[in-house]
Amino acid sequence: MADTTNYSRHYRQRLRAEVLLDAVSDVTGRPVQLCRHAGGSRAMQFVDAPRRFDVLGHVWPSGSESRSTLRANQGIDRDAGRCILMNAAELQRKLSSDEGRAARLADSELTVDAIVEELYLTAYARCPDATERAVAGRVFAAAQSRRRAVEDLLGR
Repeated sequence: MADTTNYSRHYRQRLRAEVLLDAVSDVTGRPVQLCRHAGGSRAMQFVDAPRRFDVLGHVWPSGSESRSTLRANQGIDRDAGRCILMNAAELQRKLSSDEGRAARLADSELTVDAIVEELYLTAYARCPDATERAVAGRVFAAAQSRRRAVEDLLGR
């Protein structure tokens, strides 16, 4: 599979911080709020987005160097990305928002299986397999509330 001619296949690559932030916003149902810019803006729209944002701030170079030049082909390191996401206060706010996807699904009349399917289709663009459905069922059974279960699944 070393064929690199004629775009015969796509090689995996790390996500850039802006792409990750847009994906998190899409999955949680909470749009990006970037300083003075209108709500619903995409992080990818900004060459030098604000450094204050948790997920983006940790992977941007500091100083007067052009961030767009330094980050032209960089992505988030896998281990650093996990650490950033596990500790990101902004991510937790998006997950637990009263206007977010988790709250909407928890308050809906959908069955647990339908909620799990929607979460997987939104996050992974595929339906969950039998093992994933079983794990989700255990999360719902062990959770203190339906909303907490949805937030836990969405945060995985």
